[in-house]
Amino acid sequence: MATRTRSKRRSAGGSTHPTEDPTPSSASSSTVTLGWKIDGVLAERGGASTYALEVQNNEDAEVDTEIVLQLDGLGVHRTRSLGKIVLAARERRVLSWAPASSPIVPWGTLARVTAEARYTRDGFTQRIPARLLFLSFSRDGARAFASDEDGELVRLASLGRRTSPWNKGAVSAAERDAQLAQLGGRRGKLDGVPLDESPADVLTRKARRLASKAAVSADGNVGTGALVEDEEDIGDSMSREGDLATPSAGGAAAQSFIIPPVDPGPLPYCPGATYPVTTPTCISLRPTGYRDLGVGAPTNVPAEDAVLTNYPAAYANAAIYESGALRWSGRLNASGCTPAAVRYCPQNARIEVSTSSFERWAQFDGIYYSLSRQLRLTPARTFIAQVVIASSPTTGMPIGAANVHASTVADQHVLRVASVLARLLRMGDDGLGNGSAPPLNLHTETGCCNFPEFHYALPSGQILCGEACADANDAFFGQNLAVDPNTGTLRPTSVHSTQDAYVVGHELGHSVQMAAAGGPGSGGFADIGLGNCSCDHVRDGNRKHCLQSRHNVKSAQAEGFAHFFATRIMNNKDSDARFTYYKDVRRFATFYVNGVPVPAPYGVAPPVPINTGMPAYDSFYGQTTGWVRKFCPAADVSSEYDWLTFLWAINGKVNTANLSLSEIFAILGSVSGSFTWPNIRARAQTNLALGSAKFNRFDQQAGTNGTNL
Repeated sequence: MATRTRSKRRSAGGSTHPTEDPTPSSASSSTVTLGWKIDGVLAERGGASTYALEVQNNEDAEVDTEIVLQLDGLGVHRTRSLGKIVLAARERRVLSWAPASSPIVPWGTLARVTAEARYTRDGFTQRIPARLLFLSFSRDGARAFASDEDGELVRLASLGRRTSPWNKGAVSAAERDAQLAQLGGRRGKLDGVPLDESPADVLTRKARRLASKAAVSADGNVGTGALVEDEEDIGDSMSREGDLATPSAGGAAAQSFIIPPVDPGPLPYCPGATYPVTTPTCISLRPTGYRDLGVGAPTNVPAEDAVLTNYPAAYANAAIYESGALRWSGRLNASGCTPAAVRYCPQNARIEVSTSSFERWAQFDGIYYSLSRQLRLTPARTFIAQVVIASSPTTGMPIGAANVHASTVADQHVLRVASVLARLLRMGDDGLGNGSAPPLNLHTETGCCNFPEFHYALPSGQILCGEACADANDAFFGQNLAVDPNTGTLRPTSVHSTQDAYVVGHELGHSVQMAAAGGPGSGGFADIGLGNCSCDHVRDGNRKHCLQSRHNVKSAQAEGFAHFFATRIMNNKDSDARFTYYKDVRRFATFYVNGVPVPAPYGVAPPVPINTGMPAYDSFYGQTTGWVRKFCPAADVSSEYDWLTFLWAINGKVNTANLSLSEIFAILGSVSGSFTWPNIRARAQTNLALGSAKFNRFDQQAGTNGTNL
């Protein structure tokens, strides 16, 4: 990590203001990576033609992996295996897949194909995804269209409305309406059986099935803490550049304003026996491609609580239209639902949801109050979807819903970050501050341009920026980089930094701490330790710092806090929690040299799950009271690992004496003199009072987790 220095950068709004240089995380790549080899942006195939899937082993040892396709479309999910293969060290192999063999053959909508490499490495079960493949077919099913960049081109091609990447912005309103008419319907073939269902047919079938299951009245309401049941995922979505054009409940500068009362209107008559929507409508975000969620782990590491691949669009702006007329617009609540009932006929309705802005709010006596800093996400995207029918978990009755899917690579990056933001805003004690705090801007299409070492060149000569980093007002997410062994220069890998949800949370942690506590910034990482306290085991990404390297307290705390913040987003408060690390982790095993057993360390490739509910632990050496205390103790040093487990112990665990984030910021952001443990402890003693339950827990857990050297 580079030393932060004061600099001037231009904000998203155009004003110049002093900030700290962003801090790079430099995520590494996986043991196995894979990606589709598509000629150009749009590929067309027919008959028995195939698409190529390239699989790469990035290790110096062979790996046994299975390649599995996850297919979603036409309201169903299917899994197909391409078989198991053994890859030699550094081997690259190309597999073939025929779209004609797909059990999901849509026309006018998309099938989304996620290829996964599944393997076990160093005791960890991994599922590493390729970039999403968007797939659709001609009406007769004879031609297939695919892209791993732009599903909108695929959809248009399947409808016979060809366009190109450079003039796609000129798609007419009639063409967009033609696409929208397909959304929510099921046309094509499913498992070889022809389908031709309009959106209204699908809605009626689902509504009748759900209504027959309901045992209570139809006036049920999903509460603010409830989530919509994950019903059959009928529907599709498309996106357009820019934010919603309709009025919305929110504003960057306003602390509060009056919300006009919602008039639900008369109960609509919906021809075709489709049930009218008379309750709040709920919207779910459906990103894919996370590589660090649900990773298999030893029994002592719990699963994370966040299920980000189906998460409510909490606190996003949305609008509901029926037959072109606006029925409702505003900011969604914590459940991703309209805060009041909206009445409309779903077969004539569409929903627009913006991921450009998220902000926690509350309403009292008709006045909207901003309760958090605004989170702005770029590039600006508004997703358009038809209404689908889900069921209320409270009543079992049909309710209106929408599913927001990615249709381009840019959409996928945005949706991944949006799900993390929605989770953050729902977790409580988030450190974001109130509505008067400056917005936090999150950029998903550019990496760390303030760091020349993370610049790379395309074959065209264009210079781009990779990796992830953050400062108090901005966070950046670019392509992960690796050193090209032939040239020694950095090149982009197949992994985008948004594929690691914990990396997104980590950068948010940097921004939140710097904005709330004024630092402390990085200490420069010049004092990295040796041996087991070094980063010699890290094979990809930078070796300036890592989970187990020793540094001055300021540097270790800065990274440890970001790890902890990511853990808080992904996990509910409990005794144990998971943090999945994005670089290699040092482990130990017994090796034999000339028949003599020798204990030695080795590196486990990321993503690596860690239990933050206990101090540094390994099955070989057992439990410690801190990594640095065990392997390289000295005054005024610690590691990211030690601060991660310490901060979870005093905030993440359920304990009446735990500290809130504001109390932690008051201590760490106001240390007098050098940033060492004695001075941190003195500040805690002043803030918490010597002998108080909170001070005693703070002091005791520092000893347990090794941050008090």
